[in-house]
Amino acid sequence: MAMLALQDTAPNVPAFNCSTTYLMTIKMQSCSRQNFAAHLVKQLFTDEERRLSNVSGRANKQKMDATRIAVVKAASLQMYPLEVGETIEKAWASCITAIDESNRRLNRKKMCA
Repeated sequence: MAMLALQDTAPNVPAFNCSTTYLMTIKMQSCSRQNFAAHLVKQLFTDEERRLSNVSGRANKQKMDATRIAVVKAASLQMYPLEVGETIEKAWASCITAIDESNRRLNRKKMCA
């Protein structure tokens, strides 16, 4: 597996290590492609960015940075290749759902605190 060049695609994320080793570490903490995508978003975006946004920019939220989301998509599909008969669109749609749900949980924790 090649190293994802995050510094080239998302220069506003300083010193983020997106090597295969780092991605493997996140994968070991994840139980699925969706969970992996949500974990990686937590590394690429601040809590404040996650509170105020979602992947699509719907529901009175800002749209998450497309460059960093593209990195999450590429890494998710690299670490969890498509299964037989699975489409990229379906696989990524389930990741979007997991990312947005993870962001909503962050908002709920803030309200309960």
